[in-house]
Amino acid sequence: MKKQLLSLMTVFATGFAFGQTIPNGGFENWTTTNFEDPQYWACSNDESHSNNYAPVNAVKTTDAYHGTYAIKITTVANGSDTAGGFFAHGNPGNGLSVGIPYSETPTGIRLYYKANIMPGDSALVLAIFKNSGNTIGQYLYKIGASQSSYTLFNQTFSPALPMTPDTVVFACAAGNLIVNKGMPGTMLQVDSISFTGVVNQPTNFNGDFELWQNTTKNSLIGWNTNLPIKTTNKYSGNYALELVTSPPGFGNNQAQSARCSNAISNYGPPTGGSPYTTQIDTLIFYYKYLPANYPVSTDSGRFFLTFFKNGAYIGNQSKLLPFSINYKKVEIPFSLGMAPDTVQISFESSKYPVQNSYIGSDLTIDQLYFKSQAVPVSAFTMPATGCKGVPIQLVDSSTNMPTSWQWFMTNSSPSNNSNLQNPIITYTNIGTFTVSLQAADSFGTGSYISKVITIYNNPVVSVNSATICAGTSATLTANGASTYTWNTSATGSIYMVSPSANTGYTVVGTSTVGCLGSASSNVKVLTAPVPDICMVTVDSLSIN
Repeated sequence: MKKQLLSLMTVFATGFAFGQTIPNGGFENWTTTNFEDPQYWACSNDESHSNNYAPVNAVKTTDAYHGTYAIKITTVANGSDTAGGFFAHGNPGNGLSVGIPYSETPTGIRLYYKANIMPGDSALVLAIFKNSGNTIGQYLYKIGASQSSYTLFNQTFSPALPMTPDTVVFACAAGNLIVNKGMPGTMLQVDSISFTGVVNQPTNFNGDFELWQNTTKNSLIGWNTNLPIKTTNKYSGNYALELVTSPPGFGNNQAQSARCSNAISNYGPPTGGSPYTTQIDTLIFYYKYLPANYPVSTDSGRFFLTFFKNGAYIGNQSKLLPFSINYKKVEIPFSLGMAPDTVQISFESSKYPVQNSYIGSDLTIDQLYFKSQAVPVSAFTMPATGCKGVPIQLVDSSTNMPTSWQWFMTNSSPSNNSNLQNPIITYTNIGTFTVSLQAADSFGTGSYISKVITIYNNPVVSVNSATICAGTSATLTANGASTYTWNTSATGSIYMVSPSANTGYTVVGTSTVGCLGSASSNVKVLTAPVPDICMVTVDSLSIN
């Protein structure tokens, strides 16, 4: 679909202590957005929302012509760029046998719509019919006038289809996305799409937009990306960045290379980047690459490194990234004629020109950094206090992307040390203990940093039990802690209960330092026995 190439802003690095670090070069920090897409349709949500900051512009609305829902698409401003709104079955690019199966011969198209058309713009309705991969009919209609209430759109195909198709491609756009990116503010709301002159609609057409599905978008903080994938198939840390070449987009026939950059690309030369001032250095990263249709495909991933001084270009490096099933280390040394002030870094999942045979080429990148970066600065977080026998999470927060960690703990379980990034430890004794961390990477080892934690006993909680008669109450009194919560959600040390049958109660006590203890109580309910009664009388009319 129509790519909204990379987004509206660039995140600049902030530190200059010893060289510069690449913001989020370990690809650990992401944001997650949830939204809904119309089921079976591709739409601008799938395209523009792979950008970090693009808005949702294909939405479900209850303002329906028929049924419960309709779809509303809007072309919106996206920083200095524009995000066009659209939905489509298949790919409208000419000459491609992409779409959904359909083996009837319609005579036209019918739908109901509302529209807000900006001056000089138009909405589009497009239908393309194919047979054996060849286009047998192509119909493009423009909606040039705004409509505030639902309006019938009913068009007869002219010329008529010459034969029965096997595939149909259908799309609507809020803006003339065939020739430009549309104008922000152009809106098209559509419901009840159907082909006329036929018995059946295409399978899974969902032309009434009653079916929707939840979609999750992950955006990479500090980078401008299209189609990013957050993957746990990492070299180190928790995540890596995955880029996969996608099918052709809205209105074109060329496959789309997924891209990640710290610069902005708005259909022109990239702008922005990250501050960087080192003249002689080496950029290092790790990657995996699986070309589509390997080993037949000749595709490669691509990497670009470009330097600027006062806005003027002063040097660059580039490299093709060939097949590698395992993570491979890449070192890009450079020596510039002068110290730069800005660096632009970009990765692409396929080389240019991107061929349709490259669809599915998969590039994964992790641990991107300059060799001049300082050795890791050890840091971690943990609570200042803990409770005996209760697990405690240690969280590494070291900077400069360490690749190994050495923890030292006394009297803990696991005992003495750990090489996990974020270990969990438990203390079986009370007292004050020291925890130390030393983070390292291939260039050196950071200094130890130590913190202390005080471990407290859990409170010994007690509570009385009781025996009562039915219809009466019992008073349960808990002791040994500071605050109390009962299994019935009641709070307080004293709890008045009136059960109708034998009942068990549990109370959890919390000490002043937050440690927990619990106790159980049973209330037995007695009921009065029913006596056996024999009544003897004399019959006055007889001897009985």
